[in-house]
Amino acid sequence: MGVLKRTGADCIVVVPHGEWHLPYDLGYSLELPILRFHAKHFTDGELSLRCPELVVVKDKDIVLFAPQRMSPSDIVLGVAFFAQVLKQSQAKSIIAVIPYFPYARQERSLVTINKPAPLQMVVSLLKVAGVTNIVSVWFNAVDSIRNLPVPVLTVSPRSLLVDEILYHKLNVADPCLVAMNVRTSSIVREIAQILKLQYVIYDKQRVYDNAVSGLKVNSGTGSDRGTAILFDDVIATGTTATRACRDLTRYGFSKVYGFFLHPLLYPGALEKIEKSDFKKVFFPNSMMLPVIADSLKERVVIMDAYSVIEKAVKSVLLQCNIRFGPTP
Repeated sequence: MGVLKRTGADCIVVVPHGEWHLPYDLGYSLELPILRFHAKHFTDGELSLRCPELVVVKDKDIVLFAPQRMSPSDIVLGVAFFAQVLKQSQAKSIIAVIPYFPYARQERSLVTINKPAPLQMVVSLLKVAGVTNIVSVWFNAVDSIRNLPVPVLTVSPRSLLVDEILYHKLNVADPCLVAMNVRTSSIVREIAQILKLQYVIYDKQRVYDNAVSGLKVNSGTGSDRGTAILFDDVIATGTTATRACRDLTRYGFSKVYGFFLHPLLYPGALEKIEKSDFKKVFFPNSMMLPVIADSLKERVVIMDAYSVIEKAVKSVLLQCNIRFGPTP
């Protein structure tokens, strides 16, 4: 499938092949042409990208969605490789939409111990490749985005999370919000203040097997051991999340819900969730999700992140004076 829709717009949405509806919905909503590319790996692990109709991108502004269901390094390389191809095909500008931005999580911890931070290097690579703007969902190192070589607009998940908590009535019976770590505590504190709920910080400690050793919930405003709503930025293998759920249950919480902003969900993660004590887990559709087994569908809630992504992309288009929508 190549360009699905042609309008008088100056912009084209370029999306990865696969069942990820959000970028298609964005293209339809903004009445922009959609171009699909294919990403795959050779047998030796090298990344290969293919797009059949690159001739149409000449003198166009591009909204490029990052490839999905890949390792963090391949996400970065995928965006860089395809941005370079678009640049060589004479695209005017390239707005990269990278909901989960690899290596951003390390930024603050590395800066504090005076070690080279990878985020500058990653963004510099994308700039050389041709990326002119970046849209991402909530960097952990928010302070560092001002000094990056490419303008970055970050999307806060706060409104999405508050709406989901209210819609599913998780705010009844005085629940306790639980930040998985200090890194996520600021946004959990904000949500707790909005909903007038208590919160604590789960102090996880990683050991050699990437597990959780012990539970420390002495920070924050305390807990009445009722319902816990656990929040973390990433769920990858599911080990940390499910052990945290187990520890919270042992600590006395009768129900545990989990909200995970970036559901990488590597093989085996969903199986761990199915065997866990989680009452429900919530994932946004800001990235392509794996197939959810029928036995797990009642416990997995997909949050629609379309509105927050659309708002961010529109903001960048308007700032850059890029025309979208039907021809006037």
